[in-house]
Amino acid sequence: MEKRWQFAWVLPGILGLGLGLRLWQLGLKPIWLDEVITAIFGLGRSYLDVPLAQVLPVNVVEQVFHWQPETTCSQIVTTVTVQSVHPPLFFCWLHHWLGWLEPLNRPWIWKIRAFAVVFGVVAIAALYQLNRVLFSRRAGWLGAALMAVSPFAVYLSQEARHYTLPMVLITLALLGSYQVYGDLHAGRKRPWLWLGWVAVNALGFYVHYFFVLSFIAQVVTLGLCLWLDAHVEQPLPDQPAANAIFLRVPVIARFAVKPHLPQQWRPLALLTLAVCLTYLPWVPIFYGHITRSETDWMQPTGPKWSHGIAPLYQLPGGWVTMLITLPVERQPLWLKLLCGTIMVIFCGWVFGHLVRRLRWLWRSPQAKPGLRLLLLYLWVVLIEFFGIIYLLNKDLTLVPRYNFIYFPAVVALVGAGLAVSREVTQPFIQRYRLAAIVLMVATLSSGLTVNNWAFQKPYYPDEIAHRLQSTPTTPSLVGILTRDWQDVALGLSVVLAMEPAVPQKPDLSSHVFLLPRSPEIIQSWGAIAQLPAPFNPPFHFWVVAPRLPREQFPAELSLGGDRQPPLICQMDSSQHYRREIAHQLYRCQ
Repeated sequence: MEKRWQFAWVLPGILGLGLGLRLWQLGLKPIWLDEVITAIFGLGRSYLDVPLAQVLPVNVVEQVFHWQPETTCSQIVTTVTVQSVHPPLFFCWLHHWLGWLEPLNRPWIWKIRAFAVVFGVVAIAALYQLNRVLFSRRAGWLGAALMAVSPFAVYLSQEARHYTLPMVLITLALLGSYQVYGDLHAGRKRPWLWLGWVAVNALGFYVHYFFVLSFIAQVVTLGLCLWLDAHVEQPLPDQPAANAIFLRVPVIARFAVKPHLPQQWRPLALLTLAVCLTYLPWVPIFYGHITRSETDWMQPTGPKWSHGIAPLYQLPGGWVTMLITLPVERQPLWLKLLCGTIMVIFCGWVFGHLVRRLRWLWRSPQAKPGLRLLLLYLWVVLIEFFGIIYLLNKDLTLVPRYNFIYFPAVVALVGAGLAVSREVTQPFIQRYRLAAIVLMVATLSSGLTVNNWAFQKPYYPDEIAHRLQSTPTTPSLVGILTRDWQDVALGLSVVLAMEPAVPQKPDLSSHVFLLPRSPEIIQSWGAIAQLPAPFNPPFHFWVVAPRLPREQFPAELSLGGDRQPPLICQMDSSQHYRREIAHQLYRCQ
């Protein structure tokens, strides 16, 4: 009989692998708009600290990103409430984290991303516990291994955003839902466990607003599970040794009898009410946030006929990246088609195997409650997604990162499926060949992800910065016109990707300014004319103006303030770019 201590190395090994993948090349990718927002609030700053309408060297602008030890959590809450559309808890914790790491000689971008790495590793351990309780130790190991090497999980863990923390809370909430389900089914009361479930769901709302979708899905799932137990007769397994053939799940006595449904609804209603009460203090702010213009980017773009079709392929496209990710961004068309075809074929092959294995698993009466809970949760969240997409006109499928809401449930189901083995007499390698292939492909995909071949940063700030400084023998002035705080963060992401001033060549150093864009664009050109020229001509003057149509860029711009005569810069019509952010080159002679 195998002893537990013989496998004591498995989970630490999985955690070590996950940590290594997440720390690998952690600071390689450029920081982008959303990460700039995280940095500003997490460092204890606000947008008011950003110098506007001032021509400054790049390294002077970067000084905004210094940790402010005197900033308190209450001040961060106030700043986030006014200048952001997110709850404040993550930023408060991040500020304390940066204080702990302040003596560490690492770049601030690395420190901020490392905070997400920590919770990315905790999510691995939480997923192991979820699958171990719902299914078996073997399913726990394979689920944790997939969480460790999934390119989607690694991508989220290297993103300086609040995705891995709610992912941990969602995993714990699913584990708590399963325990609460068992207690309600058996008529048992464990107040400490129920309070833990309430606390986890309460914390989640103050970390990320989308956690509300997870909480609603949990409550609906619990209600459906209790109703099915009370009204649907549970079939016996087809084989007496079904549990041994599948997962060797221990008998869970609390699912052995049918519940009395009315007695189960009252505790569930009270638990739901308790969580809702914890949300009440922040509900007015929450409503104000979700109605602000900063959320308009989630509205679908393009022809109206495509609005109803796009989510139907964008959503499965996000599922594919959970297992395999190949280079498709900024690649030639032939390579995109080749990599996309390989990804779809691979996921289709894996999906076919998993469907058969989960059907086998469904026959196990001890594994069925956990399997049903995860499947129902997944279906309810997807229904919520489509409701938001088609009823509220907010397309959550535009970016794959929002799949974090149900990603733990997907990993748990895949891990359980990989652990199923009917052919117990076959050699170990043959029994777990599918698991080995899936984990190997996911690991290779994670290698591509951390080396910036996949899951590249939106708006490509590194590519724009390289273009702005493409002529090393000619100094560059970069002017960024901003319509709102998000444009300020977008402009800062470009500035942070630029090379700082070289002390030996101050005359060639890049200078930048961020200027609030007037409703009448002609007024913005007049404001630029009042700014001083940091160099003597010739030099390059780049104007970066997000969402500004090409025809609104003037043929020439004046610069120099009180300089007489004013410096006139001519548009280079061959140097206009719109792929990421609209930017136009002017040559100042």
